[in-house]
Amino acid sequence: MKKLLLKTLFYLLVIAITAFVFEKLFTYTHYHNAPRSSEDWVMSLDSTDTFDYVLLGSSRVLNNIDPKIIEEKTGKKGINLGVYGGQAFDIKLFAERLINLKNTAHLYIQVDDSWNNDREGKTSSFNWLPFIEEDFVWEQFNALENEQYWYYKHIPFYKYASFDSEIGIRDFIKGITNQKLKSIADSGFISLEEEIPSEEASKTYPFKLKDTMNLQINHILRMCTENNVPVTFFTAPIFNAEGDHSILNKYLPNYHDFTNTYSNPDYFKDRRHLNATGAFHFSEKIADIINQQ
Repeated sequence: MKKLLLKTLFYLLVIAITAFVFEKLFTYTHYHNAPRSSEDWVMSLDSTDTFDYVLLGSSRVLNNIDPKIIEEKTGKKGINLGVYGGQAFDIKLFAERLINLKNTAHLYIQVDDSWNNDREGKTSSFNWLPFIEEDFVWEQFNALENEQYWYYKHIPFYKYASFDSEIGIRDFIKGITNQKLKSIADSGFISLEEEIPSEEASKTYPFKLKDTMNLQINHILRMCTENNVPVTFFTAPIFNAEGDHSILNKYLPNYHDFTNTYSNPDYFKDRRHLNATGAFHFSEKIADIINQQ
């Protein structure tokens, strides 16, 4: 019985040490090797990486706005840090990182019916978990009052095992072999080439906004005011939109609504995303705003 107990304790100790070592190794890779996500990318920046503007939001930023077109038209340098499935929670973390670095002259933030969500993004926030030891990251996750994040922070390697397909072994290997996020070469923009299918083009995209302030956006506004960082909000085009974003004027300074800017289906990949043609034209519109500010 004693031998069994000692053997069990030995194996548990080996597992714990292995988990601790792999935790440190994987986390080091996210900080120091090739960025594998926009979150890795923003955490790899420092105060010498200066930008005239940074675009924040969901895939409706990522796929809709090309900073290279903006630079050609305005001469201003910026990057696109939109993320798939991004919510206001994720945007707040990006904004806080950039504001702390003091390297960004102006933030441009896309808002739409995600305004109704104060929580983390179901398909995006896990990319922040490698950095959960950072005070500003843990403060925001801890405020969600979800005990699961305590486990992700304090149990070695648990977060990497839980999200293996997103931040685990594949990203680790690609990171150490210098396979950086491909979109970095295009300043964060990812172009969509397809056109909206005819059966989808015949549908409307309904939405309804809550008439209340989004707590995460309110936090961003407070940070920007305290640090003298200008912020502009906008809503990207939607095909056949059925709803009204005008309530955002009540809560947001410097807000621009492009919801119904384009009615040509040839500009869209689906009802919420522009294709390459639409992104070209919309990037020029955003360039006009940037050039005026």
